[in-house]
Amino acid sequence: MNQHNLHIITNFSEYITLERGMSANSIEAYTRDVDKLAFYAESVLKNRNFEEITTDELAAFIEWIARLGMKPRSQARILSAVKQLYRYMLFEDMIEDTPADTIQCPKMGMMLPNVLSVEEIDSIEAAIDLSSNEGERNRAIIETLYSCGLRVSELINLKTTDINPEEGFIKVTGKGNKARLVPISHTALEYINYYVEKMRNHIAINNENKDYLFLNRRGRKLTRVMIFTIVKQLVEAAGIDKNVSPHTFRHSFATHLVEGGADLRAVQEMLGHESIQTTEIYTHLDSSYLRDEILTFHPRSDKRQQILDVTENLPDDIIEPNYDVINAEEFDDVEELMKMKEEIENNLPHRD
Repeated sequence: MNQHNLHIITNFSEYITLERGMSANSIEAYTRDVDKLAFYAESVLKNRNFEEITTDELAAFIEWIARLGMKPRSQARILSAVKQLYRYMLFEDMIEDTPADTIQCPKMGMMLPNVLSVEEIDSIEAAIDLSSNEGERNRAIIETLYSCGLRVSELINLKTTDINPEEGFIKVTGKGNKARLVPISHTALEYINYYVEKMRNHIAINNENKDYLFLNRRGRKLTRVMIFTIVKQLVEAAGIDKNVSPHTFRHSFATHLVEGGADLRAVQEMLGHESIQTTEIYTHLDSSYLRDEILTFHPRSDKRQQILDVTENLPDDIIEPNYDVINAEEFDDVEELMKMKEEIENNLPHRD
């Protein structure tokens, strides 16, 4: 690789670590994405330095990664990283103006993942073998994911001191090390207490992990992959035919709140969204679902008549909600989730 560009990438990584306060996952993703530009500059642009690349050449780079088969969302993410790189170079007076800012993001769509009903969540918890050493822990994990709407990284980093049962809140450390208070249900607190009494208090806890709430049988902090594995196994055991990840519980939490009439700003605070636009996704989901229900069951609907022509006894799930495709540049950890999902499918770890 061009050593000059490599040096810039190294300094850029340090900059977003120290100055921007990005998470380790975000830093890794940004670095990986600007590495693609470095490869393009070396292989296609004949070892061009970043400072010499023009707007037209950056646009050609985006077209190049599109031809490689990358989806619009991945293209947009890479372009975002490249724009951040050039803004850093501008800040450091390496360039007089940035060639990246005028390049438009490709149009992209993202469908909301499946949302679980309360009954499906109950059936997942009912599938847990509470006679096993990890049963109480897994039930507490599922209930905490759902009732607090946590990200996977937030769940595995939850500490025993973050739980405030008297006030009914937990302290959650989210993206950018930003802390927020989230209400926790009586049921979740009860399950956590059972787990602590029946498992956590009876294992030898590794000294480095003694503060973390959820541990494996060897007294070590759980990994994101392990949470995915637990969810995957429980969903299969419950017989639920949906693509469910740990993040599905977070989506279900938010969707159920919005459907119940919760204030959108309150939901934003509980989820830790920086932008209200991200939270508005759940309003969009709710309205899409209502639209489909009307089209399905309204007496003037052709769609309803077509269904009635097929069967007189409609099962509850005959029509899946047709979620509209939405533009969402910041859709809450989707890239991390897809990466983890792929890691699980390629190398499923042993049951913990």
